[in-house]
Amino acid sequence: MRPTHRYISLALVVIGLLPVIAGCSGRLVRVKDFKYSPHGWDMFRNSTDGCAVNASLRDVNTLLWSRKLKARVYATPVVNNGLGVIPGLDKKIYLFNPDNGKGIGRIKTKSSSSSSPAICENLLYIASEKDDGRLRCINLTNGLLVWERKLGDLSAPLILHDMSLLVGNYEGEFYSINRFTGETEWSYSTDGPIKGGAAALDGKVLIGSADGKLYCFDSATGDLYWSFETEGAIFSSPAMDATACYVTSFGGVMHAVDLASGQELWSYETSANVFGSPVIDQSAVYFGANDGGFYALSKLDGSLIWTYQTETIISSTPLVGRDAVLFGAGDGMVYVLDKVDGSKLFEYQTGSRIKSSPALYDGKVYVVTTEKKLFCFGSQPKVADNRATSANSAE
Repeated sequence: MRPTHRYISLALVVIGLLPVIAGCSGRLVRVKDFKYSPHGWDMFRNSTDGCAVNASLRDVNTLLWSRKLKARVYATPVVNNGLGVIPGLDKKIYLFNPDNGKGIGRIKTKSSSSSSPAICENLLYIASEKDDGRLRCINLTNGLLVWERKLGDLSAPLILHDMSLLVGNYEGEFYSINRFTGETEWSYSTDGPIKGGAAALDGKVLIGSADGKLYCFDSATGDLYWSFETEGAIFSSPAMDATACYVTSFGGVMHAVDLASGQELWSYETSANVFGSPVIDQSAVYFGANDGGFYALSKLDGSLIWTYQTETIISSTPLVGRDAVLFGAGDGMVYVLDKVDGSKLFEYQTGSRIKSSPALYDGKVYVVTTEKKLFCFGSQPKVADNRATSANSAE
């Protein structure tokens, strides 16, 4: 298939937005004194390529606080300089204070939202699912709607890449959107729903589809470089470096694909389906599977470096730092594992399923459960026997 290009003049965009802005009853939400930090957790995996963060996680060993939410959550929160954003399944987007979890506002939508939002400068990007099906850009400093686009059922993470916003919908359409105007830069039709986010690096954009294919595009034009066909649907987001890309498929397989040619380099098969997305560093690729295993594989040849076995499914994408990995499991357990050998450093039972991925900001890790709770983890001095404990904290 060839990409569909739509060229809309800025004048038409502005004219089209006038009735939308005029139709809003005042501000949607305004965050007083918000100042954007370039060091925030601004989107799913907080990167366009799915690479590990340059931060230590080894000392994450205690619950700092927890808060009840008013809605179930499947999306990853974003956190930036005094502002946290969590989409809910109750037709509301919740804003909270990252220091204590207290609510500071909410945005009403016409349908649920399971798409991980994105934030850049003073602009917040949120998406909603089929009953509304809109992608919105909101100015946080004045609370006004900048633009909105009806793009269908959006549940995939929103990915920021240069001046663009990358997102796919349940109808299989993938879009590169100008994030300032909402104009479609290019789009492409796949043959299955798109549930995962995009990856982008060095002029290339990758996206997986439930049609079982991984697609590689020119990020500027949308021209298709190649497509790689797996044996199962892709519901996850790929990760990529300068030479290869890594993606999981529903059949329980991790694939490494040559970025230049689209040819498979190696594959590794687990014993169950995989929904979570991989995260990579210089030498390894990390992911969890529905067989309860958390895997660290060599990027070179796919050989197993180590695995950690849990008692339940792992559908959450991990947080990978310099020295440790952190992820949530289907039974509500949060794990911190040593990055070298996979040994357990810390665990905490939240009490309900974890589907969304962790977020990291200012040394604190934020985890949301499906049963309406937000947890914040951090560090405290080790106890006398030098082993971390998982002490509960009062709400």
